[in-house]
Amino acid sequence: MKTTHIIIALLFATALISCDTDIPDTDTTPPTFRFEISGDGFTRAFTEEDNFEDLQLNLKSNATYDIVFSGGDQGGMRRLQMELPEDYVDFQSDIDSPWQTNTSGLTKTIFWNGDADNPITGFVFTGRFIASGENIITSFYLRAEDYGGQDGPPFNITEGTLNILIADQETAVINL
Repeated sequence: MKTTHIIIALLFATALISCDTDIPDTDTTPPTFRFEISGDGFTRAFTEEDNFEDLQLNLKSNATYDIVFSGGDQGGMRRLQMELPEDYVDFQSDIDSPWQTNTSGLTKTIFWNGDADNPITGFVFTGRFIASGENIITSFYLRAEDYGGQDGPPFNITEGTLNILIADQETAVINL
């Protein structure tokens, strides 16, 4: 079942990344993103349409999770990034180019930058990590940016901060 969800997410993401596009003169439509997590018998996708302020994702300490993070915009993607707690998210998979990482303090940022000379409508990241720690309250920050059109900035941003609790419990989403 978990493999089926990952395959569907990858097919969705492949449709996003396979399209070259032209950056329009102006672009007022914000990009979209999708963050899917599965593991510990749980699978859930989050999008920019979720009300992140009212949600909390409970992760089981020492459980392994697969993630698929993608973003898309018909006028071209400028940047896709996520920020995770460095001390509590132990990646088991490589983070390969063109994805980059930056660690600052307690935060690991994983990001991809588009190319305005060769814009594409979307991109995808897949990875696997182990949630570590006990009774840790933290968050995952998700962000997608487009070019805002040929006229340049301001570019459109779509973002969300997903509340996370890592503890000895079943993986679940709860409403706050």
